[in-house]
Amino acid sequence: MITGKTKTGFEYHVEESAVKSWAFVEASAKAQSGDIVGMVEIVNILFPGEEKARLMSHIAQIDPTVPTELVSAECADVLSGMNSEAKK
Repeated sequence: MITGKTKTGFEYHVEESAVKSWAFVEASAKAQSGDIVGMVEIVNILFPGEEKARLMSHIAQIDPTVPTELVSAECADVLSGMNSEAKK
């Protein structure tokens, strides 16, 4: 389990195995090709169940419409934090 805090203050708990899964690789490829479904899948993989609800609640406090740009930014921040943590 990797824990951290995003630049906006969201405290995350992500299973390291989530980003090592083939489902995550496929979702990332979709997202990078511009397929919004890929981003939805990434969120579901990184933040299962209540974690996703916490993330969306956090983003809604910043902007009640929960824009995709903020969701993407939070995910990028989490992945960056996970990469930094893995290098330690």
